[in-house]
Amino acid sequence: MLPSSTHKAFALQLSIASLPSRLTSLASTEERFYVGTSEGTVVSYANDKDEAESVGITRPARLLQKKSISRGKKPVDSLVPVPELHLLLSLCDGHVDVLDWDSLDLMSTLPSVKAALCMCVQGVLATPATYADPSLVPETKSKRICVATKKKLVLYRFLPHEPHPQYIKEISVPDYVVCMEWYGTTICVGHKKHYSLVDSESGEVETLPLALEKHVPLLIYAHSLFLLRTDSVGIFVDDKGNPQSITIKWASSPIALAYSFPYVIALTATHIQVNHAESGTLVQNIAVDDQKIQALSCYPCRGTVVAGSPTKAFTLNPIPFERQVQQLIQDLRVEDATKLLHLAFRHLPDFKRRLATLNQDAGMALLTNGKVKEAFTLFNKSDIDPRELISFFPDLPVPDTYVPSVRFSIVTLCHIEGKFGVSRAMALLLEFLEARRHQWMKMPETKRQMGADFWKALDTTLIKMYAKNQQWANIVQLLSEPCMYDFQHLVSYFTSEKAYHPIALLHKHQHMDMEALEIWERIGKGELPGDKEEALKETIRLLSQSTDVSAILRFAQWVFTSNSDQALQIFTSETPRGPSDWYEKVLAFLQPYGLNPRIRYLEHIILDLHSTDERYHTKLAQLYLEIVSNLFSTLPASSSKTPAAGSEPGLLGKMRAKLLDFLRKSRYYNVDLLLHRTKEEPLYDELVILYGRDDQHEAALSVLVDKLQSPERAETYCLEHSKPDDESLFLALLRVFLKAATPQEREIPPRALRLLLTYPDYLDPSTVLPLLPDGLLLSYVHAYLRSGVEHREALKRQGQITRSLRAHDHLMTATLLGNKRSASVVVDRDTKCAVCQKRIGDKVFARYPNSVLTHFKCMGPSRNICPVTGTDFSPHPTPFITTQSGAHMLRQ
Repeated sequence: MLPSSTHKAFALQLSIASLPSRLTSLASTEERFYVGTSEGTVVSYANDKDEAESVGITRPARLLQKKSISRGKKPVDSLVPVPELHLLLSLCDGHVDVLDWDSLDLMSTLPSVKAALCMCVQGVLATPATYADPSLVPETKSKRICVATKKKLVLYRFLPHEPHPQYIKEISVPDYVVCMEWYGTTICVGHKKHYSLVDSESGEVETLPLALEKHVPLLIYAHSLFLLRTDSVGIFVDDKGNPQSITIKWASSPIALAYSFPYVIALTATHIQVNHAESGTLVQNIAVDDQKIQALSCYPCRGTVVAGSPTKAFTLNPIPFERQVQQLIQDLRVEDATKLLHLAFRHLPDFKRRLATLNQDAGMALLTNGKVKEAFTLFNKSDIDPRELISFFPDLPVPDTYVPSVRFSIVTLCHIEGKFGVSRAMALLLEFLEARRHQWMKMPETKRQMGADFWKALDTTLIKMYAKNQQWANIVQLLSEPCMYDFQHLVSYFTSEKAYHPIALLHKHQHMDMEALEIWERIGKGELPGDKEEALKETIRLLSQSTDVSAILRFAQWVFTSNSDQALQIFTSETPRGPSDWYEKVLAFLQPYGLNPRIRYLEHIILDLHSTDERYHTKLAQLYLEIVSNLFSTLPASSSKTPAAGSEPGLLGKMRAKLLDFLRKSRYYNVDLLLHRTKEEPLYDELVILYGRDDQHEAALSVLVDKLQSPERAETYCLEHSKPDDESLFLALLRVFLKAATPQEREIPPRALRLLLTYPDYLDPSTVLPLLPDGLLLSYVHAYLRSGVEHREALKRQGQITRSLRAHDHLMTATLLGNKRSASVVVDRDTKCAVCQKRIGDKVFARYPNSVLTHFKCMGPSRNICPVTGTDFSPHPTPFITTQSGAHMLRQ
C-alpha cells in the first residue's frame, strides 16, 4: 500500500459526467482536450478555468465541436494535437487523418500509410525552465510527425498553412512498434519486449538493454529525459540511451503516463500516483477505485492533465506552485518546498524575493512547532522585519508605532517556552538581530535614515538584550557607532527593571555626563542596585576624558575610596586640563590617599609628560626617600652581608632602585634639599650621587672609602667624573687614603701606594710629594716617581713637537695666501663676458677658479656655480679675494 501524502499537487475534478459514446483515445492542450470514441467520432471540449478560484479549479468542460470520421464507425485509436499549426491528427482503422483544430473538418490524409499502429509529433528539446514557463519554448515554423507501421517508421513534415504533409523518409526498425516519443533527433520506440533509440537524421537504431517480461512498453518524455516503464520501476534515459540515477517506483504497473512539470503522473488500476520527476520521490496519491479511469493526457508543458474513463472525463487541475510551497511549509518539509520553489520560479526576476519569503514563512512554521533553532537559521536567510520576532517576547516590547503582521500572530511565547526554552531562543534572537544590524550598517546613510523607525527598534532591542545579559561592553560598542534608539522608552524600561547602569550609559551617550556620574556614584556607594565594578570602570573612563575640573575632583573621591590604583587613571589620561595649577590641585587631592598615588602621579608628570619643573622632580625624590627611609627603619638587625643598594628583597629593593635611578638620570631636582634629608639616613649610595651632583667630590669619595668600604668604586668614580688634564679628583682620593697617616711614618697605606702606581698619569709628582709623609722613604715610591717623571717629560716633548708643527703649518698657509693674492687677470677692450658675450669694459666683473670671466650681473642666482660650465665650486673654497659668493672680484 502506498503511503499517503499531505502535499497536494493536483485536484481531481469531474469535467464531463457523460460522454457521447465510449472513450477510446484522449488528447489535451493548454485550453482544450479531445476525445476519440468507439463510434469513430472526435469531440472537442474547452477547459475553462474559473478566474475567481486561486487554486486553478476548472469549470465543467464546455462542448466545442463533434465530428464523425468516415471510417465505417471504427474506433478512434489515437489523437495527437499540433497546436502550433492548428491541426489535430487522428488514427483510425490504420489511417492517419489531418483535422482542423477548431472545426474538426477533414483536411487531408497521410499518403503511403496503411495499417498505422501509433504516431507522435517531434517535440523540442526542453529544460525544466521551459516547462515552468511555456513562453520559453522556442517557436517552430514547421512540424515533423512520425507514423509507425509494423516494423517501419514513416516521417512527414507539416508546413504552416499547409494541411498536406510532405513525405520525408522511412526508417526500418527491428521489431513491432507499440509506442514511441520523438524529441530532438531521437525517437524512442517501445517494442513488445524492449526499447530502442532511432536517430531521425541518420536512421541508426540502437537497442536498449531493458528487457520486458510481464508488461508492454510505456514511455513519455519528461523533464528533458525519456521515462521508460520496466517490469518493476520507471527508468530515465537521455537521448543517447544513458540511464540516469533517478528511478520511480509504482505500487502497481501503470496503465498510462503523463508529465506536467515537474511531476510524473502514473495511472494505475486503483490510484493516480504523482512523483517528483527530479528526485523520483512520491508526492501524492489520488484514489480512483470506482472511476475506472483508463487514459491520461497532458500537453508537454505546464498544463492541465485530462483523465478519462469509458463514459466520463476528469481533469487533474495543478495546484498553483505558491499553494504547494505553502503546503510543504505547513508540513515542515522546508527542503522540499525550497526545491520546488527553485524549479518553478528560479527563472523569474523576483526569485530572490520569493525565496526570502519562503524562508520567512518556513521559519514561522518551525517556530510555531517549537523548532526554534531551525527557525532562526531560516530567518537569517529571509528579509523578515526583526520587529516581527521581537514582538513574540513580552520582555522586549517594540515601540507602539509598529503593528506586527497578522500572518504571524499565531506565534506566541508559549510555542517557544515549552519546547525549547526562552533563554536559548533569546540567544538566537540576539544573534539574528546582530547579523541584521551588521547588514543594515553597510547600507548608505541616506537609506538608513529612510528606515529610521526600523533602525530605532533594532538598536533599542539590542540595548535591552545586552543589558539583560549584562554585556556592558557590547552596549558601549553600539553607542560608539552611529545608532538610533528610543531614549525615553529605554529609560522607562530600565527603571521598571531596576537596571540603573544602562540608564547611566544612555545618559553618557546623550552628553548628560553629570546625571550619568551621579547614577554611577550611587551604584558604587550601594545606594542603587547595579554592577559596582562596571560603575567604577565607566566613571573612570568618563572622568579621564572630561575637562570639567570641579566634576573630576568631586566624583573622583568615591572612586579613590573604592580602588585608588584604578582611580589614578582619571589623572593620568592624555586629556589636556586647562588650569595652570592643575598638577598642584591633583597632588593636594591625592594627599589623603597615601604616598603611592602621589608617587605614580608625579612619575606620570615627569616620565610621560616630560616636565622639567624642579618642584615635581624634588617632590618625587623626597617621596622615594620617605618610603625607603620608612622601610629601612623596619629592617631587623642582621650580621649577614648587606646586599647591594637597590637589590634588597621586597619593596625596599624595588623602591631604592627607583630612587637611585632617578637621582642618576634627573637633572632638575634641588640637590641641597635632598642632601639635607639624606645625610640623616644611612643611604650612602644616594649620598655619593648627590655629593657628585653638587661637585662635593671629596665628600663623595670619603663616603665610598669610609662608609661603603669600596676603594674600587672610588677609583671608578674618579675616572667617570674627571675632566681632561684634571687631576684634582685623584688628588682628593689620595688625600682620603692618606688622611690617617702621620708625618713621621716611613710608609703609606697600601691602597694609596696602589693608586700612585695605577694612575701615575693622573698624579703629577710635583703635587703629590707635598702630600706624602715627611718620613716616607723615597725608595718606597721610587717606581711611581720614575713613571710619573717619564710621563711628564713625554708630555713636554709632545707639546714642543706640536708647537713646531703648528708654526710650520702657519708659515705654509701664509705663503700660499700671499701667492693667491698676488694673482692677477688682464682685461682689455676686447675681453668679453662668457655669458652675454658683451665687452666687459670698465664694469665690475667676476673670475671663477676655472678662469671664466663674467659681468657681475651675469653670475646667476648661485654665485658658487659657473654659469658656463655648471661646475660647483662651493665644496672647494678659495683663499683669493672674493665676493660673498666666492667668485674673484677685480676692477680693471
